[in-house]
Amino acid sequence: VADFSSLVLAGSVSDAISISFYVEFDDFEGNAQTISSEVFALGLTPGTATNLVIDNDSQVRANRDALGALGISLHDAFGNVVLDRTDQITATIVSGPGGNLSGTTAITVPAAASASAVVSFGDLVISGLVGVHIIEFASDQAGIATVSHAVTLTHGAATKLSVVTPAS
Repeated sequence: VADFSSLVLAGSVSDAISISFYVEFDDFEGNAQTISSEVFALGLTPGTATNLVIDNDSQVRANRDALGALGISLHDAFGNVVLDRTDQITATIVSGPGGNLSGTTAITVPAAASASAVVSFGDLVISGLVGVHIIEFASDQAGIATVSHAVTLTHGAATKLSVVTPAS
């Protein structure tokens, strides 16, 4: 009896996987023999979520302008989108010259087996000092790696006019 309890198949859920088994042996007369099983087609399902993936490159935005939509998805160690999760994904500024992040900064992944496990942050706004700000997206579940997004903040539209009188 063969035991395949530690057999692991890994790859993309779109991979076509076929598996068969065979055994080679010498019969009682010393002749080499091979016996093969039928071929089984297997479908893979996503594994345990291990990291977040962002669907957008870094951005350049004016101070107080909304960022472009950012889609964040949960993936397994092999790059497959993990479905049927209800993690809450939170956006936070983790570095930069000083800024505030406003808009919807926490979104829960929709719970449905057919859901794409993607959340879209569509109304984030950074206000503050010009320079590169790093937004980190994190899951509220343990063991899931974060993903970061760089935003270069430039001067926004003028909001004040100041008249300076030289000292006499």
